[in-house]
Amino acid sequence: MTLNLTTGGDYTPFLKYNAKAGRWFVKNENGDEVEVQNPRFAIDFENIKTGWICFPPASPPQFVWDYNGERQPRPEPIGKAQYKDGFEVMVYGSDPVPHLGGQPLGLRQWTSNANAAKGSVKRAYDLFEKGKAANPKKVPVFRCTGVSIIKGINGDSFEPIFELEQWVERSRISEFETAPEAPPPASPPDDELDDEVPF
Repeated sequence: MTLNLTTGGDYTPFLKYNAKAGRWFVKNENGDEVEVQNPRFAIDFENIKTGWICFPPASPPQFVWDYNGERQPRPEPIGKAQYKDGFEVMVYGSDPVPHLGGQPLGLRQWTSNANAAKGSVKRAYDLFEKGKAANPKKVPVFRCTGVSIIKGINGDSFEPIFELEQWVERSRISEFETAPEAPPPASPPDDELDDEVPF
């Protein structure tokens, strides 16, 4: 008998939104961080995770996800790093990205506990909830059209503005069903089209 265990291999790369700069980043094939301007992607809201996220300095992030829709008790801080409520969700973009050599965004994992990101995701999720009955077995496609400034005592932050562009058949984005589990990111995530492509 063999054990079904792996010691590495594929994982889902990350999409990062820097709320202090109002900019999106991904890593290219060389591991360099590059900017993605006004990204457009489908969001797998059916499988979004919410819960407590902590980003201790120089350590992997820690997660305590909601269980059966119930928020778990807030964990104790790790040193001075507090747990904040946040989310993790898979996104898929098929548009070519200049800083990725014209390759599409593809499947990415977006994790954040930044207030600016959470506000945008909540509004996008509301649109998903309102439209899903009329769009069975489909996923929403959003475009970031800009940012809005949020004034705060610790400085300004920038909230992404999402526009719901369309709904596409979930079956056309098989990556949502086969996404490998991603390892924790090493650092906080901050805060050509044809019939063969999903959208």
